[in-house]
Amino acid sequence: MKFKLRNGPWKTVFDGNFQGHEMEISINPGQTLLVTIYEKDGEEVTGMVVQTFSVYSAVGDIESFVEGLDREAIILSRHDAQKTVQFLAIASSPAYSKASEEEAAKAVDNLISQLDKAGKKIKDVAESFDLKINSLDKCSNSVKQAFFSQPLLIPMLAREKKTLELEKEEANLEETGAEGAAVVLGMTKDGKQVKEPLQMFQRIIVTDGALEQRIRFSQIIIESYLLANTPVIIFDGGNHFEGLSHPSRKRSELQSHGIEIEPIGFPTKEFTPAKNLRANINVLNAAGILELFGSTDEETEKVFAKALEKGGIKSIAGLVNNVNSLGAESADNLFLKMRVERIATLIGEIYPDFFSGENKLEEIAKTWFKKIGRASIVHVGKTDPRALTFILDSLSNEIVNLFKQQGGTGMPRLLIAIPEINPILALRENIIQKDFIKMLTEMQRFGVGFIVGAERRTDLPKELLQISETKAGIIKANDVAIDLPNSKNYRLFIRPTLSTSEKDTQ
Repeated sequence: MKFKLRNGPWKTVFDGNFQGHEMEISINPGQTLLVTIYEKDGEEVTGMVVQTFSVYSAVGDIESFVEGLDREAIILSRHDAQKTVQFLAIASSPAYSKASEEEAAKAVDNLISQLDKAGKKIKDVAESFDLKINSLDKCSNSVKQAFFSQPLLIPMLAREKKTLELEKEEANLEETGAEGAAVVLGMTKDGKQVKEPLQMFQRIIVTDGALEQRIRFSQIIIESYLLANTPVIIFDGGNHFEGLSHPSRKRSELQSHGIEIEPIGFPTKEFTPAKNLRANINVLNAAGILELFGSTDEETEKVFAKALEKGGIKSIAGLVNNVNSLGAESADNLFLKMRVERIATLIGEIYPDFFSGENKLEEIAKTWFKKIGRASIVHVGKTDPRALTFILDSLSNEIVNLFKQQGGTGMPRLLIAIPEINPILALRENIIQKDFIKMLTEMQRFGVGFIVGAERRTDLPKELLQISETKAGIIKANDVAIDLPNSKNYRLFIRPTLSTSEKDTQ
């Protein structure tokens, strides 16, 4: 293990490559096995999926016993000329952890706690099946040897039930993608579970109620996309999604809503404007940029536009160089060129390191581990409305340009989540904002959806309302009204999230 953990010392018993990712299996003195699959950026570890297993020797009808369990389990057996030894591996839920010792330690501690509670129940149930089970740490040396001496047994732990299902679906991924995925929203008043196809939630607005309630509904939709191997870009205005990488502790509440999926944390990567994410000035509209900085002079706009058309701009300094390189045919006089240079320089002083060239969009909008999507969280809480408008329009243009190369599709490829759009609406209607909504419209051809939240439906521009399809309105607390396209309206009580919600982190 690359990070120090509690309940150790941990000893590596297997390492290798699993589905294109570095994998390691470790064991502690209590014979708890830990499977770790690493997420890496180059040689740097940026995150990991972890799962723990308790292993038991078993004598009796183990197949019938396993069929009655309410959790995942793996049956392993080894036969030689003299006898057959059976092993039962009980799995915790998988969890995602960021690459820090404390985060990794907390994640593994929680998983071990899960196994401890499960182990007590399993022993009681085994007695009713006349099955004798004994935890590996209490087995004889010969039984332990039978388990650890077989090279194929241990790596099989990484192929738990969920992974096998995902691999089975992988062959049909290109053909079906996320089309077969569903969103489990919650329960109706009469206790009926509400499940809808994911495609019904490709263009959503969420309004009314408190921000916390709109965030919760958005998180349910976001999790559904991630489970369908569809990446999500979240513009987070207040650390509302910091719990997305941690599994929820509300397992009993999830079960009461008929949710069979284990609580899970999802892979995330964080971005901050002007640090590792910038506005690509090459894709922005010249008139729109000048408008948001208070200039509407047509002659100035023409020179600015010519400078942008030259392309290759990686900074404000690059923009100034392009202006300087314009000939007399592009700038009627030296004064006009100098005016544009001054405006460009002022923009750079107001927003240092904010405007640049292309972003690494493949890194922002990529999946991570086979069928688990990754969420890219863009922290915009300290970004003013003008800069936020530039970021949204810049990224939307880059997204459209990227997916144009892949052609049109009705299959969900990406979800853009803006749970709190009111800050950019605080600005007067402007060219950049209109272009952003135009890009949201254009994205539909390429399988890019959106979920947008606002305090009131009347706050939203009519163009955005026209292109939205599904509308969710918070009535009170978890009581939500859903208006689906070409379908009747209904109300329901939304379920808890699979990952930790904002309320749970407070």
